[in-house]
Amino acid sequence: MNIGGLRYLLYIVILCTGLFFILKSKINLDLKEGNKVKLNLQLTQEPIIQDGYQLLKKGPFWIKAPLYPRFHYGDRLHIIGITRVRVINNLFSQFWLINPEINKVAVGRQELGLGGVLVGEVYRFRDQLTKIINNLLPEPHSSLMIGILLGVKQSSSQEFFKELQQSGTLHIVVASGMNISLLAGSVSGFLAPLLNRKKAIILSLIVIVLYCILAGLEPPIVRAGLMAGVLSLAVLLGREAQGLYTLVIVGFIMLVFDPLLLFDVGFQLSFAATLGILVLGGFLKYKFAKFKFLASDLAETLSAQIFTLPILLITFGRFNPLSLLPNLLIIWLIPFVMFLGFMIVLFGLFFLPLAVLFSWFSFAVLSWFVLVIRFFGSLEFLQFNFVGLSWVFGLGYYLVLASLLFLKGKRHGA
Repeated sequence: MNIGGLRYLLYIVILCTGLFFILKSKINLDLKEGNKVKLNLQLTQEPIIQDGYQLLKKGPFWIKAPLYPRFHYGDRLHIIGITRVRVINNLFSQFWLINPEINKVAVGRQELGLGGVLVGEVYRFRDQLTKIINNLLPEPHSSLMIGILLGVKQSSSQEFFKELQQSGTLHIVVASGMNISLLAGSVSGFLAPLLNRKKAIILSLIVIVLYCILAGLEPPIVRAGLMAGVLSLAVLLGREAQGLYTLVIVGFIMLVFDPLLLFDVGFQLSFAATLGILVLGGFLKYKFAKFKFLASDLAETLSAQIFTLPILLITFGRFNPLSLLPNLLIIWLIPFVMFLGFMIVLFGLFFLPLAVLFSWFSFAVLSWFVLVIRFFGSLEFLQFNFVGLSWVFGLGYYLVLASLLFLKGKRHGA
């Protein structure tokens, strides 16, 4: 990466830090443990289903509701509950409402608009695909497949969720840039011999948009989808698009539409991981060239971990120094798992016997995932806890990292 690019990295760190404090001063809520609050919200995404309850989110509020009655995208809710405060760090807290009083207000389809109706139909289709996988695979295999393929946050148990966290593999059950890259490449490769390049790119963009909705429009998937869209448009216009500048533009666009994303851990991790791959991935791939087929996965995983480390430490306060190893043992199989998952839901819709056959293959592959996750997740002595780290640590970490990369680039005359 050249020196100009590294300057952009430094500007990003300073700009995001400034935005963080500006927004923090505006949304700082004067709420304490036990305060009574009333919320009116319309669900803009499907609830997270986990361990027999539903999780709803609005800004810094997390609402934990019973599994039934089920709520869905577009529902308008009146919520009254008592706050429980969860301190994330000395700058930011979450406010939880546990089993509050929830009243659902009827919403007509016309109130949702054409876009809202389309999103609702896609979510209903996703529920159908989720049921197919749940019927053909046991837990925790079904949760892994649903997370990898559809981005649906479904956990069979708190124990397995904890093992995902402790092994450093929680990110694999969240649809991300890898899903978008694989999907865009597969669709373009399939359509290229059948259509001209322009039509193939346009159709692949439509598929990416639909997949982003299917995956729940979470910040990581939106970021990846927007980047794929910008890069595809650049190809259509005959322009060369650089990944780093595209990432900055996409991040800016997302923050303009929703400034509170700056506090969203998913957005922070996705942005930082992608930045790490763009800035450091090429250099590490060259250094790891002797590992041949492992070089690419090793470089991308390590560069992403280097750039996301301070976010993980400040937010979750724990670190597993061997998390690179379980990731390398399973990440290369994700494209194969996605293919098997696609076959399961495709034939599950039209011809169940073939879906059952593909579910047997996926069970074998996912059993390896479960084995790796449970083994590394059980190594409690590898969990290093860091309590009380503040934003100062994160800012200092990124400034030192930017300085080291700047000196490296200058030394090589880039």
